[in-house]
Amino acid sequence: MPSTVKKIFSRIFKAIAWVIASVIVLLIVVALLIQIPAVQLKLTQKAVAFLEEKIGTEVSLDGIHISFPKNIVLEGLYLEDQQGDTLLYAGKFTVNTDLWALTRNEIQLNDIRLENTVGFVDRAENDSAFNFTYILDAFAGDSTAVPDTLEQKGWTFTLKNIALENIRLHYDDRLQGNRADVSLGVFGLEMKEFNLEKNIVRVEAISLSETTADFRQSKPPPPPENVDEKAADSAAAVIFSLEALTLQRVQLSYEQSVLGQVMRLALGEARVLAEKIDLPNQRIALESMVLRGTSLIYQQHQADTVLPAKESKAGQPWTITLHGLDLSDNDLRYHDFRKPHIEGSVDFSHLLVSGFTIEGRNIRYGTEGIHAELQNAAFTEQSGFALKSASGTIDIAETEATLEDLLVVTGNSRLQMAARAGFSSFRNIAQVYPEATVTADINQSFINVRDILYFQPTFTDSLPLRLQPDMNLHVDAAIRGTVNDLRITHLTFSTLSDTYLNTSGYIAGLPSKDLRMNLVLDKFQTTRADMEVILPDTLLPDSLHLPGWVNVEGAFKGTFEKADFNTLLTSDVGAIDIRGNLNVDSASALRGVDATVRLDNVAAGRILGKPDSVMGNLTMHAKLHSNGLTPEEMNGMFTAAVDSFSYNGYVYTDLKLYGTIRDQMLSTHA
Repeated sequence: MPSTVKKIFSRIFKAIAWVIASVIVLLIVVALLIQIPAVQLKLTQKAVAFLEEKIGTEVSLDGIHISFPKNIVLEGLYLEDQQGDTLLYAGKFTVNTDLWALTRNEIQLNDIRLENTVGFVDRAENDSAFNFTYILDAFAGDSTAVPDTLEQKGWTFTLKNIALENIRLHYDDRLQGNRADVSLGVFGLEMKEFNLEKNIVRVEAISLSETTADFRQSKPPPPPENVDEKAADSAAAVIFSLEALTLQRVQLSYEQSVLGQVMRLALGEARVLAEKIDLPNQRIALESMVLRGTSLIYQQHQADTVLPAKESKAGQPWTITLHGLDLSDNDLRYHDFRKPHIEGSVDFSHLLVSGFTIEGRNIRYGTEGIHAELQNAAFTEQSGFALKSASGTIDIAETEATLEDLLVVTGNSRLQMAARAGFSSFRNIAQVYPEATVTADINQSFINVRDILYFQPTFTDSLPLRLQPDMNLHVDAAIRGTVNDLRITHLTFSTLSDTYLNTSGYIAGLPSKDLRMNLVLDKFQTTRADMEVILPDTLLPDSLHLPGWVNVEGAFKGTFEKADFNTLLTSDVGAIDIRGNLNVDSASALRGVDATVRLDNVAAGRILGKPDSVMGNLTMHAKLHSNGLTPEEMNGMFTAAVDSFSYNGYVYTDLKLYGTIRDQMLSTHA
């Protein structure tokens, strides 16, 4: 009995061994056979015949090459559409895979490479089907078949590398009015992890070069569809990361003829190195971003229609960090051809910016605030305005904003300043900014008139001054307090050879128009040479001679409608002291002016161009009181006392004049 059992088991083991050996031998034979050219030709013919019978249009394939168990190569695949036109020609399609993995329900795509391929996709204006839809329908299967309810093991899918080279695609959707022509030079994708079951897509590197794409829309874009929130949440749940993105020599163009929009991008070089991209939590952390030698153009033409404004919903804010930013030698153009071009100034409807450069680091944007360290910025605009350099640090938090070490240098001006603002909430800054604390300092700065004219070409038209484009206005200032209660510690202006102004004081009530001011003019000085430069020839008569130098001190306290003032002017031709109060409130019954004027040794003859023997110095004082503002309503009186006045060799002293103003008439008597 034991001997019989032993023989039975021995036969069973031998049978199993023969079966296993036969399978192995069969696989080896198949692996060897499919590498024989004749066998591969037969496979090619079978595959072509199957496809032609399945889809009903012409199919050709130059060859199939299988290197078991890793590589599959298709060469010269041609598909024809139902109109007899070319649908697809793939010069070479290579897949590096593991065919043994199919026995484990695994699809492993180690490398996918597509070369020398042309595709044509189109759809007629009166047809909802594309020229390839019939292929999808052919492989869709029988929708009436009884579904398989048996539980089957799912398939796993892995992907590592994709390479595309010399790919051309023509897309023409006449139903929707969309057209695209794409010529792809070289594209590379390297995956770090690809797991569809866990929604994980981790990309190690993406590269694209030598590529052009032209997109055109000839019909209005369709209205936006309602986004399924569950579908959006599912898409956002994908764990995506990208470590490196490289673009070189990429040209894109877009035209929306109905809306009159044209955009063109000629990208020289773009590189992005990422630390972490967390889409579900809306966080992006980048190590560096580089954009060089790139041109971006946007043109707005007359539109055939205007789309309704889209309603924007506030969502969860993104958090973005960037350690290093390098934008260099880029060009930006914007043209709104619906508006005329203004020559000689920065026309924001027709911008042409060249050499656009920004270098920055430690850039942060998110719920915690904004931070950026600007190392340099530069560009030149077609008007002639040029930003030579700019640097500084900006930091905006929930309760504070700072601007440190700002230095802006243009082709004509220089601005150096630092500022700080404190507020209760940045989110509600539009409501709380009047109570915000402010500290601002401007040092060693000057603004050139030409730079002002670049942005405000009519700036000098309304001024009773003749400002030369090459004039510099030097500025030095210190401001403290709150927006609605500002203290000007000092504000200094200087220009030309010897013109200088220094003021200080308080301004309360901003941003309303009912301002309350207490300003002190500590000093204003100028000379005849400077006044002759800035005063137009038509402003003063030829008979009036300007003094050699002028100093002015004064104060203003009150509002624009009611204020007290005093002014002391000294010069090489005498002194004038004016004090009083002014009420220009048209609703006030007390509107009018009260003023006292004193002239001390004013060389009237020199001012009027008369010899001293004809007209000498004048010393006098006067008072004016008037109700009303217009000549029709003015009602008042004045007194004047001439202490000393030399005229035609005679000195007049102790002369008194009295007068009244009423009914647009001035009456005087001594």
